Amino acid sequence: MTTSKKKSSQQRSQAVVYVERDPDELLEDFEHQLHTLRVLCSQYDKGNIMFAAEIAVNLRTLFYDKPDPSKPNTASRSIMFQIGKPDQEMIDTCYSHTKAEPKVNIEPASGLVYATHYVKKDKYFQDWKPTYNQWIDEGPYFLPMERWLNRVILFAGVDKKYSRLRVLKDVANQERGAHRAQKLHPDYFALSREQGRYASSFVRGDAVSNPELFADDKIRTDISQKGGALRLVKSVVRQIAHETLLSLLPDEEKAKYQATIPRPVDTRHPIIIAKIRYLDDIYA
Repeated sequence: MTTSKKKSSQQRSQAVVYVERDPDELLEDFEHQLHTLRVLCSQYDKGNIMFAAEIAVNLRTLFYDKPDPSKPNTASRSIMFQIGKPDQEMIDTCYSHTKAEPKVNIEPASGLVYATHYVKKDKYFQDWKPTYNQWIDEGPYFLPMERWLNRVILFAGVDKKYSRLRVLKDVANQERGAHRAQKLHPDYFALSREQGRYASSFVRGDAVSNPELFADDKIRTDISQKGGALRLVKSVVRQIAHETLLSLLPDEEKAKYQATIPRPVDTRHPIIIAKIRYLDDIYA
C-alpha cells in the first residue's frame, strides 16, 4: 500500500506554466491606471475624501514591487517595473518646497499638505489639504523613483517612520481600499487615529505681519483634533497622487490635469493655524 504526499503550495504554484503578457497590453494597463487615478483624484477634489483609499490602491499597483526568487510566477511586480521604468524620475514636492536644503522641514509633512480647518455645528475641526504645486519661483525637484518612494515623509513616533510607499500600503490594506483590516497595526493607528500630538488654535487676523497675535493673552478659537490625523493621511495620499500624475502623464494630458485641480496654495498667505504647543515630542 502506498501513500501519496500532498504537494506544497510552492510546488503547485511553480508547476503552473504562466503565459507572458502582450507588451502592448501592459502599456494599455499603464495608461488605464493613470486615467483611473485622474478620475479618483477628481472625486477627492470635489470633497469626496473617502476616495483616498482607492487612490492608495491605484498607486500601490503602480509602485509596489516585491520580487520573490522562490516564487517568480506569483511575485508582486509593479506596473512600473513591468513596463520597464523602475528608474523613473519623480517630482518630490517636499524637496521642491524646501529647495532640497538638508535638514529643512516643516512638520508634519513639509510641502505635501497644509493645515486648515472646517466648521461643523459651530465647532472648529482640524483639516488638511494637499498643497498641489508648491514651487512658486523655481521649478520642481526630481528624485529617482526608489528613493522617492522610500523617503520618510511622516512620523507616527520617534521610531515609527513612514515613507510614501508605507503610507500607500497601509491605507490600501487597512482602510477598505484592498480590504478592511479587522484590526489596525499599532504604527498605523498612531499615525492615523491617535489625537493630541499637538494643540492647535485658530488665529483671527494676519499673524505674519502681526506676530503679537500669538501672544498668550490673545483670544484664540481652539480647534478639535478629532479625526484630524486620518484627514492628514488621506491628504498626503492625494498629494502623492499629484506628484505621480505630474511625473508620469504626457505633457498634453498633464496640462489638462493641472487645469482641473484646486488652485495651489500660496505659502506667502497669512498664517491662520497656530501650533501652540507640542503635547508629545514625537519628532525628536
